[in-house]
Amino acid sequence: MRNKANSQSTLENELVLEGPLADSILDTLLQKEIPIDHSCGGNAACGTCRIVILSGGENLNQRTTEEQDFIEGRGWREEERLACQCLLNKGTLSLKIPQ
Repeated sequence: MRNKANSQSTLENELVLEGPLADSILDTLLQKEIPIDHSCGGNAACGTCRIVILSGGENLNQRTTEEQDFIEGRGWREEERLACQCLLNKGTLSLKIPQ
């Protein structure tokens, strides 16, 4: 079965995804032709694929070592994640792509 993901714009830049997803949030957004920066190609090196989790964060994987190392010292809030490192394991996720 391919990714079961639905996205819809509910507010400007707010998206809803339904899991489980086989790919990262970044790859899923790109497959759905939703624009999101990703300068390093999804390697947790640039931070341009930053997303803000509005709800459903409990349905994501834990931060990877690469993601944790990247965000340390940057003052990011708990709800800010790298889309390239996020996997939606189940349920629904509501997110916003910051401008």
